[in-house]
Amino acid sequence: PFEKLVEELQPQRDLSRSPLFQVTLTLQNAPEGELKLAGITLGALPPSIESSKYDISLLLEEGINGFAGVFNYNTDLFDAATMERLSRHYAVLIEGLQAAPDTQLGLIPLLTLAEKQQVLAGWNGVVSDYPRDASIP
Repeated sequence: PFEKLVEELQPQRDLSRSPLFQVTLTLQNAPEGELKLAGITLGALPPSIESSKYDISLLLEEGINGFAGVFNYNTDLFDAATMERLSRHYAVLIEGLQAAPDTQLGLIPLLTLAEKQQVLAGWNGVVSDYPRDASIP
């Protein structure tokens, strides 16, 4: 159990963060369905997440149409725009893995085509005059 692991490792405690890890990935892939009893039908309710226990949590659920997921994050550390960008990067990663499953993970792209264009041309395409007789420092 996690509590036993913390007890054995005795990490330095800091109430502002989890003692061993700050990011989680949860995959809910148990079969879904309704439970029908005499006169009553029980079904799952969608989770209501009001706070984050970790810096970032990715909650994935496997259904009949594939996977659906949601990022839960600490709003003191991240804003919505950052998490939207992270979710796009995750989608690009998954698409890359589907297209080339035997490729090393570090070689799979994370940037969308628009972001890659912005980095390569938008930010690096700045041309300025520099005196030929001056040193770089």
